[in-house]
Amino acid sequence: MLEKADRDPDAELRRLEGKKLGKLTLTIPTILRPKGREKECRYFQLKGIKDGKISRNSMIDGFYSAGRPSINLSSYFDIDYCYLLFFDDSDVVDLAAERIDQDLFKLLSNLVDKGGKIIVSLTSPYKLPLLEETFRQLDIGMHPQETYLGRLLKACGCGSAFKLWLIREGGAEGSVALQGEKAL
Repeated sequence: MLEKADRDPDAELRRLEGKKLGKLTLTIPTILRPKGREKECRYFQLKGIKDGKISRNSMIDGFYSAGRPSINLSSYFDIDYCYLLFFDDSDVVDLAAERIDQDLFKLLSNLVDKGGKIIVSLTSPYKLPLLEETFRQLDIGMHPQETYLGRLLKACGCGSAFKLWLIREGGAEGSVALQGEKAL
């Protein structure tokens, strides 16, 4: 049986460069290999360009791993998500209100193998009511697929199994997050 070749995480992330998302064009100004993470992992920022101007903040900020088949490590994203993009001219693009948030998550899901996952933080430096509401709903026991973020993960194909990370790896791996897995 032939083993799958390892994929280049930089090349995989660059597949997002220039993609259209509503009136935005996606750009990845930062891709770095973080120390202390597996060789297939990259830190990256995904921003939007509108009318020739790049957003001040990232819509996605976090880690992507292309996975390593030789040790059964599936590809994954571990990200902060901000559905509000701010531009210098005080323009704000709301990915949720414009209903392009699902398209964004489908683009991410295309880089995740079956059995891989997307992990999304439920905290943000911005006041994001939809993420705060998702956390409150999960905290009272609502099923993930009934929440805003759970619906996004399910719609992009990463809703076969959910895990709520209230304390991630003893608190050293990040903040509270919702994880969705891609069906095998």
